[in-house]
Amino acid sequence: MNIWFIILIGISLSMDTFSLALSMGTYERSIKKIVIYSLIVGTFHFFLPLLGNLISFSIKNIITISTDKLLFWVFVFIAIEMFVDLLNKSEKRSCFSLLEMIICAFSVSIDSLTVGIGINISAYYSILMCLIFFILSTLFTVLGFKLGNYFKSKFGTLANILGFIIIIILAILQLKQSII
Repeated sequence: MNIWFIILIGISLSMDTFSLALSMGTYERSIKKIVIYSLIVGTFHFFLPLLGNLISFSIKNIITISTDKLLFWVFVFIAIEMFVDLLNKSEKRSCFSLLEMIICAFSVSIDSLTVGIGINISAYYSILMCLIFFILSTLFTVLGFKLGNYFKSKFGTLANILGFIIIIILAILQLKQSII
């Protein structure tokens, strides 16, 4: 398998985590939480394709939930939280618990499980592919948070509103995708 093909898959898998981090970055987040969350996302993007590759034949009978629907509900939950924060004019939204991090990270990483199911390659290339997915998803997550924080510092509450709108658009796109 071509390395550029793996990189392109990794970038495409990282777009949903980038979008979510961009939106969440409009709220104040500590560097420590950004790094922890980004590493959790990267870890899921490393192990889920391996898991998918290992159990590619039997997984189709086990998983019945649509990943698009799961991600839609995560986006709705985040949008509700952001809307409540906007109404409360809460500027100190840094209570990003470990459980919230794991749930969000899993929801934006589940698509890498399906990539692992779909791509049957040797063990060497699997590790290389997953390492690339880890690096790209971690970097895109940090970049999303940083850009979100930048927009917040430049535009204040307008950035929060933009982040809310981005989440709503992502939720609608996920709902549309799950219907199709």
